[in-house]
Amino acid sequence: MKSATMSATHALRDKWFVSFLPLLTADMVNTDYKGNWQLAAQERTQKLDWITSVEELWSTMNSLPKVHQLGMGSTLIFARNNKEPPSYEAYPNGSRIMINLLKPPTTDAGLELVLAVVMGETAAEKASDGKPVCDVLRIAARPSREHSEQIRVEVWLSDSTRSHAVAEFLAEAMRAKGLAANSYNIAEASFDAAAPGKDKKVLAASTMPSPSSPPMVKD
Repeated sequence: MKSATMSATHALRDKWFVSFLPLLTADMVNTDYKGNWQLAAQERTQKLDWITSVEELWSTMNSLPKVHQLGMGSTLIFARNNKEPPSYEAYPNGSRIMINLLKPPTTDAGLELVLAVVMGETAAEKASDGKPVCDVLRIAARPSREHSEQIRVEVWLSDSTRSHAVAEFLAEAMRAKGLAANSYNIAEASFDAAAPGKDKKVLAASTMPSPSSPPMVKD
């Protein structure tokens, strides 16, 4: 029988490892790493901690500065089972979904929603037949002249055939959350650096009346 402490903890399906990558500049990479960006990222990444439960996720997020305060170019990385390396080369059949959260309160509410549905596996249940294809989350400040607190959340998928379904699910979750249509946008993209515009699709943002969001964990 589980103890009261264990029963009060909502375990995630898989463990996730969170790390922090400070800004890398071309001068730094060329001088210190002979132009090897992957090596620079590996050596500069600061490993933080494992996240195994819902409670640990929110405790970790509450202990960190707001994303827009981390500095331009700095990135928080959540990797399922600490899959190495957390770079696109590890996903030859993968793709990414880019979610730009333009301004408060969407920056907070949208980020919480994406963390919840991805790490809580609602996205897997609703968009990929229960298969956990969303393996990495990358969260970074992307301020602009119009939106000084803009952040970007990238969801990296190991299976690009599920990309559209996951992107559609995330767009629907944003609408169901009641987030303002002009406060975010979602786009799909491949990891093909040679053709950055290839297979890229922007999903229009719109709102729906329901204020609720998909549950983080399934009872």
